Amino acid sequence: SNKQHAKSFSIKVNFTIDQERKNALLNGLDEIGVTLSNQATIAKFEQRHQQQFPWLFQGLN
Repeated sequence: SNKQHAKSFSIKVNFTIDQERKNALLNGLDEIGVTLSNQATIAKFEQRHQQQFPWLFQGLN
């Protein structure tokens, strides 16, 4: 659920949080950590992109 609450003594605060952000917080990931956790997907995209548009990569390898 995206609905959360924080409680301290007699104060209770309700808030919502995006599920992806919640997972990142629970796993101790910042934006870079989240990106690195998608490394395999990114590598597949880059390979497919280079195959589809080889002229963009001429002289880079």
